[in-house]
Amino acid sequence: MNKPPRFFARFSLEERGQMSREEIRAIRRAQKGDREAVQFLIETHQRQILGTIYRLLGPRFADELEDFAQDLYLRIFRALARFDFDRRTRFSTWIYTFTKNYCFDVLKKRRLDAVSLSGASGEDREAAALELPAPTAAPGASLDRSELAACLAHAVEQLPDDQRVVFVLREYEELNYPEIAAVLGVSEGTVKSRLYRAKETLRVRLAPYLREGSTTGLEGWDGERGSGAPQRGAAAPIARSEAPRRGAGERERDDDALFAWALREVLAS
Repeated sequence: MNKPPRFFARFSLEERGQMSREEIRAIRRAQKGDREAVQFLIETHQRQILGTIYRLLGPRFADELEDFAQDLYLRIFRALARFDFDRRTRFSTWIYTFTKNYCFDVLKKRRLDAVSLSGASGEDREAAALELPAPTAAPGASLDRSELAACLAHAVEQLPDDQRVVFVLREYEELNYPEIAAVLGVSEGTVKSRLYRAKETLRVRLAPYLREGSTTGLEGWDGERGSGAPQRGAAAPIARSEAPRRGAGERERDDDALFAWALREVLAS
């Protein structure tokens, strides 16, 4: 299972705040074709762009990340003239919107290519799209943050596009609801609804893994509650002292606590 690249630190709230005078000057110069200004803007937002591309496209595309980033930088350069200061949009918000649209275009094209080149049935293609990579941990292996992060990344990759982008922008990039609504062009209520559905899907998706402390049983699950979900096996529980303890009952409440703990572990790393 591929592990998320370590250089994708989240874009800080300070970095994502109001545009500095230096950034405003750089944008104006870049709009006039100043390549040094363009380079400054790309370097300033490189971490934001790379992290968002990786998390929206998912681990399947990790080997192509740099190619996608280079293509996106070129497209941003060509589109800079369209950035409108009068709309009072933060440049980082514009970058997120541009990156989101680019990633969704990539996914749409790849899906169309897969359909046109494959002779498989619709059910076979759907099953292939949901297949997880082979687990790397033996049954009963202790959870560590890198494996936890990789497993979460693969689960996020399988979310519907509208839920995935909200989850990524909120939990990884730490945008607030108004910022996410601005990026997506939807209401804050829609953002909250999509985030709730994303977390519920991930909670159910990761529950067997978190209960057992390994990736056993995850492969081949179709993503629906009660439909082919892996059964709890005989693997040892999570060997981590800070993990929440589970009682005999209240399985769903325990899963909520485990998912909240796992999310904190990943985002703190």
